[in-house]
Amino acid sequence: MNSLKNFVTVSTIIVISTLSPAAAQEPPRFVATFHSLGVYWSPLQGSADVKCGVNYREMNSDAWQEAQDLWFDGRALDGRPGEYRGSIVNLKPGTEYKVRLMLDDDFRTEVVARAATWSDRFPIAKTVTLPRASSQTLIIDESGDEFGYVLYTAPEDQGAIIDVQRSQPFCVLIAENTHHVIVRGLVLRNAARHAVRISDHCHDIVIEDCDISAWGDVDSTGYGVNLNAAVSAAFRSNDIERLVIQRNDIHHPFGDANSWGEPRPNPGGDPYHPQGPYGIVLYDTKGNHVIRYNRFYTDDDHYFCDILGAGSNISVRGFPNKDSDIYGNVFERCWDDAIEAEGANENVRIWGNRFDRVYHPIGAIATAVGPFYIWRNITLRNRKLGNVENSDDYGRGSFIKAGGAWQDGVWYGDGRTFVYHNTIVQPEQENGRQYPLGCEGALVAEGRALYNVVSRNNIFTNYRLDSYTFRDNPETPEQCGRNDFDYDLYTGRIKESCPEVRYQQHGIHLDSNEQIVYNPRDPAGPYALSPGSPGHDAGILLPNFNDDFNGAAPDMGAIESRLETHAPGRHGDQTPAAFALPQNYPNPFNASTSIRFRLARAAVVQATVFSADGRFVAAMTKDLPAGYHSMVWDGRDKTGTAAPSGVYLYRLRVGAVFSETKKMVLLR
Repeated sequence: MNSLKNFVTVSTIIVISTLSPAAAQEPPRFVATFHSLGVYWSPLQGSADVKCGVNYREMNSDAWQEAQDLWFDGRALDGRPGEYRGSIVNLKPGTEYKVRLMLDDDFRTEVVARAATWSDRFPIAKTVTLPRASSQTLIIDESGDEFGYVLYTAPEDQGAIIDVQRSQPFCVLIAENTHHVIVRGLVLRNAARHAVRISDHCHDIVIEDCDISAWGDVDSTGYGVNLNAAVSAAFRSNDIERLVIQRNDIHHPFGDANSWGEPRPNPGGDPYHPQGPYGIVLYDTKGNHVIRYNRFYTDDDHYFCDILGAGSNISVRGFPNKDSDIYGNVFERCWDDAIEAEGANENVRIWGNRFDRVYHPIGAIATAVGPFYIWRNITLRNRKLGNVENSDDYGRGSFIKAGGAWQDGVWYGDGRTFVYHNTIVQPEQENGRQYPLGCEGALVAEGRALYNVVSRNNIFTNYRLDSYTFRDNPETPEQCGRNDFDYDLYTGRIKESCPEVRYQQHGIHLDSNEQIVYNPRDPAGPYALSPGSPGHDAGILLPNFNDDFNGAAPDMGAIESRLETHAPGRHGDQTPAAFALPQNYPNPFNASTSIRFRLARAAVVQATVFSADGRFVAAMTKDLPAGYHSMVWDGRDKTGTAAPSGVYLYRLRVGAVFSETKKMVLLR
């Protein structure tokens, strides 16, 4: 059966291998999307001190792959048990997997279960062909089931336009309790409020390949009415779940949002806070949504407020709440958050999106439950004030607006967040202005405390080098040291509020944004790092997120270069302009490490390893052509004995023309 619901919580235990009978009482639970599995497990032995490893494989494969360890949350928040939570990502749609969960406890508890991802082939039980043109609201109240959807679509090889000419609130109304419906290939225009309205208790709804524009209204100020949206769920529709919104063009709302520099009446709120049209509004739904491959765009006179979002932001629900994926979208022109992912963020995953001309690409105040995954997104131009023309003065926002918050005496913000392989681009300034046009800050707590965030392998530039790229603002000593910002390539400053905390101990700090060199000819995309530039082949391994990397190590940033960096003497069609010795990878390392280098011409190369006090340990010599190369030191000395933990020096010598020495750390 090709149904979304079919694969929501498949969790069949195959094997429980343990000396602890109690583990058998706590089978894991899985919640699927097309490319991900949310994993939930509450064994009695679980605790923050007991690691839970994850392996997975396709049912027809014998090769296990490693996923990221699950995170243990012992807070029992909002009635939840203490449990391990996390996600397996980058999976294939419509595929069954075995999943092995392994506790590092005294019993070496191991559980093997099976789960499946959603199929993206929807079975059709009935097709409703719409007229080529209509000025009346399409009311959808007929449901399908898991064996077949009801499809509403245009005549074959023709279009279907629903233009209600601002005389009706909706172009499409999906009635309460409707389910297993597909709305495909429609042109929706001029709804006075929302182009598509989804009533409560709806589920398994697909909206795809539509063109949606000119929705919403304006108020007495001339600005757009707040929260009018192209796709909107009824306010606090707590029982809406499994919406798939994909491959749509959602553009040019009827009204315009005000920017942070353009006040308008806002009873009970900040008059400077943007208000106006949205792309998608889902307020406190049940979650398990997928929003993918859509284009959200407009012009300078019809800005969005937020593009995705709504609320309740400081809560254990919010948008998109839980078990949801947002990926492959393009977001352009909003005065606040392009994605307002705030609330629970319980196994919420945001990846592969592109942002341009927005204030905050991602709003994350707060992440109350977690874990929340943000990876491989790219953000370009950034702007706060619409009433200022000078780009040096119109302000910027941070890539991720983050931090916890208090609500009715309860603190929300302890959920774990993982931020991997994102890129902040700094486009060239206009008209001779001083500063580039990208973000100010990467992970910034705006008047709040930010903690429980892990960052790795990001390119985090700052448009002002004297501004903070990382700012956590802990409120109490107990909040110190809860973040783990490290192994990133960054410019700008770090606000380290606690004396004992040192972020980015293994990061690469650059003195200018110009030191980051992208290769526009790379087949992976224009923001792949150029060979030999900082961050190229310099990331650390993140299982399930970058273990398909090319070259000696993962590249930092959102795009992994596709050039053949691993082949001796080749790096695409490029030859290095100079000899160079980048840092070894990994470093620190256990057992073995790769010593990488670049040769401007063919040469005999010798790599020599010394102890910290200068004693000879090992040497490798090769005759190599020009290009990008590496030699692997296996952590053994000249006799084949494993070298002890410690600091070592490695020296690369190329005849009489080049010699350089660097440090590395071996940890047994």
